[in-house]
Amino acid sequence: MSSTYTNLGVELMATGEQAGQWGTKTNTNLNILEQIQGGYVAQALTDGGTLTLSKTDGGTGATVATRVWKLTGALTGLQ
Repeated sequence: MSSTYTNLGVELMATGEQAGQWGTKTNTNLNILEQIQGGYVAQALTDGGTLTLSKTDGGTGATVATRVWKLTGALTGLQ
């Protein structure tokens, strides 16, 4: 059985998988959890634009896995 990932990118390693990588993988998972608990990211909005909240399985820095989003930019009209 291979690894699976949560919706926020935390890797759930299968039993017996990735021998010798558990320290690195566990540290990355802990960094992702820290980001979820207290992370902050600014995202610019534009008129007519699309905002994509990124996530990378097993990687830190995911916008969607951040506790606080500061939405910046100026919108000139609502529809």
